[in-house]
Amino acid sequence: MRNKIFAVVFSVIFLFMFVGAPTVLVLTKLGVLEYNNLGNEITVDKVYDNSTAFGRAFNKIEQGKLNIKETYIDSLPFYEIIKDTYAPFKSSANQPFMNWLQEKGNEYTEFECPHVEITETTPATCTEDGVEVITCKLCGETLKTKALTALGHAFEESSKVEPSCESDGYTLFVCTRCNASEQRDVVEAPGHDYVLQTEKAATCTEGGFSSYTCSVCGEGLEVDTPTLSHTFEDGVCTACGALETEVPETPVEPEAPAEPDTPAEPETPTEPDTPSEPDTPTEPDKPTESEHQHSYEKKTVAPLCTTEGYDIYTCSCGDTYQDNKTPPTGHKYTSTVVLATCTEDGYTDKVCQLCGDSQKTDTVSALGHNYEVTTVAPTYTSVGYDLHKCTKCSDSFKDNEVPMLENIIPEPTTTPDPSGTKYTASLKTTDNIFRHYAITADFPDGSQKTTYARIVLLDREELRENMLSVVSMVNAMVEKDRNVNWYFSFATNIEATDIGTKMMPQESTRHIYEEFLTKVDSSVKVNAVEVNSFNDYYNKFFITDHHWNHHGSEEAYLGIVKMLRENYPDIVPLEVEDVYEFKDVQFFGSLSRAHSNKAVWDTFGVYYRSLPSHTLVRDEAIAYGSKKTQSANLRIYRSGEHNKASGYNHYTEFYRVAKEIKYKDNNTGRNLLLIGDSYSLPLLEVVAAHFDNTYVRYEDRSWNNFPEELIYEDFIKENNITDVIVIEEMAKSIMQGYGTAYPSGFLNIFPDENW
Repeated sequence: MRNKIFAVVFSVIFLFMFVGAPTVLVLTKLGVLEYNNLGNEITVDKVYDNSTAFGRAFNKIEQGKLNIKETYIDSLPFYEIIKDTYAPFKSSANQPFMNWLQEKGNEYTEFECPHVEITETTPATCTEDGVEVITCKLCGETLKTKALTALGHAFEESSKVEPSCESDGYTLFVCTRCNASEQRDVVEAPGHDYVLQTEKAATCTEGGFSSYTCSVCGEGLEVDTPTLSHTFEDGVCTACGALETEVPETPVEPEAPAEPDTPAEPETPTEPDTPSEPDTPTEPDKPTESEHQHSYEKKTVAPLCTTEGYDIYTCSCGDTYQDNKTPPTGHKYTSTVVLATCTEDGYTDKVCQLCGDSQKTDTVSALGHNYEVTTVAPTYTSVGYDLHKCTKCSDSFKDNEVPMLENIIPEPTTTPDPSGTKYTASLKTTDNIFRHYAITADFPDGSQKTTYARIVLLDREELRENMLSVVSMVNAMVEKDRNVNWYFSFATNIEATDIGTKMMPQESTRHIYEEFLTKVDSSVKVNAVEVNSFNDYYNKFFITDHHWNHHGSEEAYLGIVKMLRENYPDIVPLEVEDVYEFKDVQFFGSLSRAHSNKAVWDTFGVYYRSLPSHTLVRDEAIAYGSKKTQSANLRIYRSGEHNKASGYNHYTEFYRVAKEIKYKDNNTGRNLLLIGDSYSLPLLEVVAAHFDNTYVRYEDRSWNNFPEELIYEDFIKENNITDVIVIEEMAKSIMQGYGTAYPSGFLNIFPDENW
């Protein structure tokens, strides 16, 4: 009897060890049985050299064994009895990872650059040659250089200048490219057409003059005539009749020396004078010449605007007189009206056609400026100010200067890859939407990192056409109300980065994103999480999931605040209360499930902020999302009471999916329309904290449960929307790359009823 009892007990134990234990383990791994941590202390069986890539890989295998052992031991009550029975099970459980490791062990090939061309052009000018240099965007190699010949001037007729008396006339041609100019069809200046106005003849004693006026331009000219010289004949000037009063004397010969005096004889007495007879009167003298007879020459002096006209008679002797006087003609004015400007008076300018006399009449006072004020917000590189610009003239001035925004937002972190890093992108699986890749970086020090990525199947040209459609729609919505500010915050797809293009040139969508930036309305602000290297992508996105991790979503939030501050400088980012990384959480994302690989996982983390009081209306149409607040979930995770199933999606289940958020104590005057997908989950409540009311258009739905149309024009008016923020994955948002399976937020939003 005792032997029968022992046989039964042993049989039960045997069946439990070899059938029950694996069954319990499988049920526990599937989440059917509850995971109970009994506090058993387990260690890894072996530890390999961690300085090599394969050493680290085998350590991951040992960690995988440890995980299985922990689950096994914690789920079964007879640890000491059955611990050795799981050895066959654990090797088969690790087989998928062994296969994956073997693939990773293949020899890596050196990366050969596929060359993505970019062109930098120094354009030719009218007079100087230019150059076009084509380089590789990936490796920087110069691929081609092309000389550009100088263009030469492109002259077009600008204006005509009529000739004046002293200046040539010409047609002015101006180059449409460089504003150089040249004169053509030159007409020489004809010179003045002088008309004699007044004349006075020169005499032997006075100079004369002639006064002229140009009949074309009215310029005056006065010509002096020098004084004439006397012309004497027989002592009389033949021109004026003056007598020659100064005649040169005849020279006198010198006297001869006097003889010595002879003694004088005594005088003989004379007889007394006989009285003389009286003189006989003489006749008067006859004139020696005939009397002067005047001979006058007549000249007519025409009347001017302010002076009389007359006839002047001049005799050869210089005698003159005037008669036949005529009154002045008076001015003949041509009037030109000069309009008043903001700073100068207006008036009527009258200019006499005859003499050039000018007068200003009908004065109108200066109008004064009429300034319109435009407020220019400060940015991180320029000050803000009020711009006063006159609506009547080009005058403007600035005042009320506001300092540049203080750069309180830290620059995005970036971790470059070491020089010599080799990359491998291995296509693993394909479904009806994505191609799934394992992307590996082998660093020069022998270390290695691997992450997963999913890339949309759609043809790149089809993605580009989708982007053009989205741009058209966005620009139409922007035009509906220019007072509404638009922002894009993108989760960066690796194929849209330079490093992704380098690794997978055939998958690149970088050119589509860059074209979007050139075509979207210039008022739209765009920010994307910085990915400049493999390390950047590895650090900011989950390894096993396509979403950004807590570091990536934090960078996205700060980027949104930076964009908002350009319009609202008073906005500052909410302070981080703490950063939590839950080491006991092993997050297996959707990409690990696609690869059927649970040998690697992610640590789940949260940037936590204590948010002001607000109300949130959940979007019940979304199947996932937490029903608890973030603070409540934080307490659960910190206490270790969170869901520990390997398939649990911590990213989507930690945050609430919102339909409407109201911060009732805010008084900002700002209302937000937020268009988002699952990437927006960590950001919904914290971004909404900068607004009074936030309306969320969450489009991560299937066509079976799609929201009604949103007519943008009506919606922004009804809800006083001041800002629109789009938070989506780049390929999904602007390229609509996931089609109808996971529709973009734009698929059911229309600018107006007629769209």
